[in-house]
Amino acid sequence: MSTTKASIRVALIACIVFTCLEFVRGHYQTAKSHLQSGLKLLGQLGAVSRGAQGTECPSLSRADQSVDGWLAEQFARLHLQARLFGQKHAVPQVLAVERNQVQPVSFVSTSHARKCLDRLIGEATSLTERYHAERGDSLDSLPTPEILEQQSRIQYSLAAWFRAYEASSSPSGIKRDIESVMGFKILHSYYLVARITLATCLRLDGEMAYDSHTQDFRAIMLNSWQLGEIVFHDAPGTKFAHDPSVPPIVADMGWITPLYFTAIKCREREVRLEAIRFLSHGDCKEGIWDAALASQVASQIMVIEEQGPGVDPKATQAAAKESHAEADESKLPPEANRVFDVEVILPEGPAGVLGVLCKRRKDEGAYESLAMYRDARSCQWSIGKA
Repeated sequence: MSTTKASIRVALIACIVFTCLEFVRGHYQTAKSHLQSGLKLLGQLGAVSRGAQGTECPSLSRADQSVDGWLAEQFARLHLQARLFGQKHAVPQVLAVERNQVQPVSFVSTSHARKCLDRLIGEATSLTERYHAERGDSLDSLPTPEILEQQSRIQYSLAAWFRAYEASSSPSGIKRDIESVMGFKILHSYYLVARITLATCLRLDGEMAYDSHTQDFRAIMLNSWQLGEIVFHDAPGTKFAHDPSVPPIVADMGWITPLYFTAIKCREREVRLEAIRFLSHGDCKEGIWDAALASQVASQIMVIEEQGPGVDPKATQAAAKESHAEADESKLPPEANRVFDVEVILPEGPAGVLGVLCKRRKDEGAYESLAMYRDARSCQWSIGKA
């Protein structure tokens, strides 16, 4: 098998195409296999480039750097999508994280801002995963000084990113066309997701830590409302205008991720229900993200958190709606009811089984594992111990 740079690049482009096509078809496990293969090939491309040049990749020609940089960027985003949708151990950790980069004072474009934020979100996700791996089964273990230092560094970089974002999104910043307005709205929601994640990932009070971030969750919902207004009312005649005849499918990340994050982490009932309604009414896909599947997962998590231990395994979407209607709007679920470390087991096809693995705290810092599965034909969930 040829292992030249050109042949590996062709294979990587094919992996990107096949991954996106399988996501669109709803064949998630096949898509993840293509993504995993692509990430391994990306590592081979780096090794071949270093071997050919006798040094690191920066010595490559500008054209080579541009192609390889684009490929790495696409796989980094697909990889990040999978991690944010609870795809644990779905892909190997072969993407290098660029650390200690100086944040610019302002951004030259929304794409520039996006690249910088993607890196910080990836670092925040890696920090959370590392801490969870180090603490193991002990939920009350203190983070190490190194972990705390890493959290502080990422928070500092994220604050610098937001200052540049504000400078760029002001009237005197980047040109204010529809594309940049929508881009900055989406970026602000992802910034809020990163800020909440960093503020809560090392807290020992568990899921209760998210209760102090309700205003950030409300800001995510406000951005979502405003994006909807732009698509349905302010973008006629543009590529962003709503067209019912065109399937709402994109390979990139959009508003589904922040809505899903809000739906599973915000326990303020009004905000949470609003996020679930947004997901359930949007027949759209963004890479690995499917709004319908995200809505089903979030709705079921809300049901088990509101009903607590002993939830009826036969709970359906209709039962969930009835539970939503009867519950006390002002009452937040106690810590013992709340779940965390949510892992989504995506189906291999439209008629496949959707799975959710999660944990719930017990006494003395221990936890219990739960497994939930939704049958596509009966639309019913079964719940048990993992």
